[in-house]
Amino acid sequence: MRGTVIKGIIGGTAAAAGAYAAGRHLFRTEANTKNMYGSLDYGLTALKSRYSVRQLDAGKFSDLKMNPLMKFHVDQYDIEGLGNLAVMTTKMKPMQMCSFVLTPCGVNVPLMSLDLIYIMGKRKFIVEFYDLVGDTETEEYRQVVSELSVLRDEFSDLADEKPKKAESGEWLKSESSLIMHKEFPAAKDERGAALVRRALDIYLGAAEKAGRASDADRDAQQAATNAYVERLLGDGGVSTEMFIKSFGREMTEDFYRKVFFACPNAG
Repeated sequence: MRGTVIKGIIGGTAAAAGAYAAGRHLFRTEANTKNMYGSLDYGLTALKSRYSVRQLDAGKFSDLKMNPLMKFHVDQYDIEGLGNLAVMTTKMKPMQMCSFVLTPCGVNVPLMSLDLIYIMGKRKFIVEFYDLVGDTETEEYRQVVSELSVLRDEFSDLADEKPKKAESGEWLKSESSLIMHKEFPAAKDERGAALVRRALDIYLGAAEKAGRASDADRDAQQAATNAYVERLLGDGGVSTEMFIKSFGREMTEDFYRKVFFACPNAG
């Protein structure tokens, strides 16, 4: 009897272990998480090689619970001489996602937003640059946009996201100098990682060359960023609507202005 029970336990344990292993393989949780953090680590390392990086206390926004299943962890950094970095991550068994948002303060380069989404064997990478500066027609700023635009051709082998029905946030296209929504399978993970690295390298190189903006340009940039946040809250965007539905407008605005699109040490 004892031997039969032990065999049953061993057999059940083996079956459970096999199912667990199969689930891990199906969801690709570990591999996807490793790839996601590999890109995040590259971004932080690239910033630290060029700037003084100081982690800030995101306070009550450090951990956000949108629903029982979707929880976000938020890290905020002051990039001295460049601006604010917000990193938001979520890790669930079928999906891993991160947002890497650089909001410049006193440097005439666009706001940079990277969203990396992993759903089992599928990926969706969103690379966006928003023209939140006082004057987008200066020769220096147009040069920055030109340098970033090479990403389109360099990564044309990654398929563009299939067009969807118009949804909230369509107005964002008019605020952006470059938007890339890419969909690809796990087999092209290295190309996806290369896209992130290249985007960061071009952007940070352009920021270094741009140097510090005048006080007037800094004020204009801050005004443009404030207007962008106000329009997100008023006219919407898919993510913003989800935040407002979960946390309310007041808390979402507080999060956006103090953490996600903040300007450290803004006067």
